[in-house]
Amino acid sequence: MSNLESAARRRGSTGNRKILILGGTEEARILSMALADLGGYDVTVSLRGVTSEPQSYAGTIRTGGFGGVEGLRAYLAAERFDACIDATHPFAETMSRNARLATDTEVVRLLRLTRSAWTRLPGDAWTEVATIENAVEAVHRDDVVFLALGAQGARAFASREEVRFIIRTADPVAKQARWPNGHYLTGLPNRDPEMEAELFRAHHVTLIVARNSGGERGYAKIEAARLLGLSVVMIAPPEDSAAQSVTSVQDVINWLKTAI
Repeated sequence: MSNLESAARRRGSTGNRKILILGGTEEARILSMALADLGGYDVTVSLRGVTSEPQSYAGTIRTGGFGGVEGLRAYLAAERFDACIDATHPFAETMSRNARLATDTEVVRLLRLTRSAWTRLPGDAWTEVATIENAVEAVHRDDVVFLALGAQGARAFASREEVRFIIRTADPVAKQARWPNGHYLTGLPNRDPEMEAELFRAHHVTLIVARNSGGERGYAKIEAARLLGLSVVMIAPPEDSAAQSVTSVQDVINWLKTAI
């Protein structure tokens, strides 16, 4: 069966192309809205979980995991999707790998929507490391460390009991899971560098540990570090091995017009 024949079979009487967006990012939200505005697409956005401050998406929302590669492959086939857009976080390595393995270019096309990594600017005091384990080793005992890694990423630092940590997470961390040497903040990154700088001053932060995830949402903390002259341990993004990737929502739309 040709690509065109299989696509026609999936669309059926509606004529709409079926798109699965692996979401959880601002880019995924914007893409879902853009496709809804264009029309001609039936969009499903997959979210691994729901936060206390969920973003607003267009289309059908699906939450929870798929059950690994085979589960995702079965879901794509059962729902007859035309394309899968991997718009997950740059550090969501497991989901991206599963998407690559679960898609067959003869049946469901895959495109990775990713971000360009941040680049060091004059005034940035970065120590660039390859892994989160390297970042743990780069922290000194007399540092007051702001962890911009989420709850899961912060767990890697649990062994550094002699260090004081300021830990910001999107959702509250249960009391029994909190560290004695950790001060916990709940909320999303502020987009205003001055507000982030004020937060760092209030908690006497001396070092920031962040992932180089690119994009605009979390960049204010990097700007704030530059303003205050704070050091940043910057974890490099994982190597993107997607067969095809783009860096803008418009690129995705252009691809969809020609690929399916």
